[in-house]
Amino acid sequence: MSNLKTLLKQSSHYLTGRGIAIAIGFVSFPVYARLFSVADYGVLNLAQRCAMFGVAVAKLGMQNSILRFYEESSGSEASLKRLYSTALFGTTLGALVISMLCALFFSLPAVSRWIPPNIARALLITSGLVFVRAVVSPLYGFLRVEGRTLAFNSLDVLTRLLSLVIGIALVLTLGSRPESLLLGLIVAEALVVVIALVFYVPRRRLSLASFDSGLFRTALVFGGPLAASELAQTLLGSADRAFVQYYLGSQQLGYYAAACAIAIILQEAVQVPLSLALVPIYMKIWYKDGPEATGRFIGLTFELFLLAACGITAVMFAASTPLIVFVSSARYAHAAPMLGPLVAGYMFMASSVFFSAGFWVRKQTIQMARLVAVALVVKSILNVLLLPRLGLNGAVIPNVAGFVLLATLYGWFSHRLLPIHVSVARCLVYAGSAASAALVGQLVNVPGLLLALVARVAATLGVYSILVLALDNRARQWARQGVAKLRAL
Repeated sequence: MSNLKTLLKQSSHYLTGRGIAIAIGFVSFPVYARLFSVADYGVLNLAQRCAMFGVAVAKLGMQNSILRFYEESSGSEASLKRLYSTALFGTTLGALVISMLCALFFSLPAVSRWIPPNIARALLITSGLVFVRAVVSPLYGFLRVEGRTLAFNSLDVLTRLLSLVIGIALVLTLGSRPESLLLGLIVAEALVVVIALVFYVPRRRLSLASFDSGLFRTALVFGGPLAASELAQTLLGSADRAFVQYYLGSQQLGYYAAACAIAIILQEAVQVPLSLALVPIYMKIWYKDGPEATGRFIGLTFELFLLAACGITAVMFAASTPLIVFVSSARYAHAAPMLGPLVAGYMFMASSVFFSAGFWVRKQTIQMARLVAVALVVKSILNVLLLPRLGLNGAVIPNVAGFVLLATLYGWFSHRLLPIHVSVARCLVYAGSAASAALVGQLVNVPGLLLALVARVAATLGVYSILVLALDNRARQWARQGVAKLRAL
């Protein structure tokens, strides 16, 4: 149980930071939605999703190699110095090359023949965002393996806050164009890189002389397939923006992007705190206690994740319309029907962090890239077939189908490498309780936008909690322990 306590402790730290970051995100989303037209918001979202493609390649998978090889390098300060220097300088080199190639490509006159000029300009500016986001990734990796959750959260929150403040300042100064905000993001995130290097990363561990080409090649062998997998996952989660732009235009893309933005915020709220703490901890369990203990631990954390994910998804099905209108304005009401299914899909994507553990511990990361590629191909084919016929539903259905397929493939193939012990009955309880709670929540009708939102959320969560406590012995036990601790305070 000490490993679970460590996970919950570190996850609670990450959750606190993520909660603040999400709060900033909930502020920035309606601000951006009101600063830009629906079409420009769609272009902005498309540019940011494209940046994720470049970042996935530019990082070279080094952030994952840090997690994998830290335990092996922790025996001496010299080994850590080689790991830190190799990861940071190797990532910087990759980031420089990829960002320059992106900038060169989008500055070519021929590009304007098949990409609208406003989108091409936004993508050109995005090249700078690729560089700074790739460079900062190993710095976050160092903090994760060291268990420095406060420093990690501080940088994360500072990034969100500076991005909001500087981004809005440049939009108001330079005009309400996507390029203005993207420039603000570059300036803000570059400042965070400088702050991280000065205050959070031990300078004794960074030296060009300590760059180890052999370790770099080893890290690439491990991290390269993970980078390919991350790129494929990014395409899986974001390529539909390009399809929507092509088939339906920027206005419809704006509606779809708004629904996806809320879904992603909620996905990250439940996934990121657990996953940030999870990988370093299960790697330690793998080395110290073996496969059986690792599988039990991951299964338990997955059930905790599912408990939260089902509750959040139920709320989104019940309260999507008042939520999206309250957060972003009535202009985005067309996005409301998409929100519930999209949240469900993104929660399936979030579950992949648990089902992929076998590939990590067995060093078979290239298999991950292959499975993501399969899901990506299926989703892309569905996009091409359904978007012209079903409109935005032709983006939602492939989105959910692609994420469900990925989680299924990960679970099936990873189980052979690392059996994960999960209670099927408990999972069915959570899913059934969520479906019932969502149906009840949708029946709640009260006047007033904010009151309707609060009433539906409260009703849905209340019914969900009652059903879970009635049907799950472990939930009742934890609830009793929580009550006892509160009384002892």
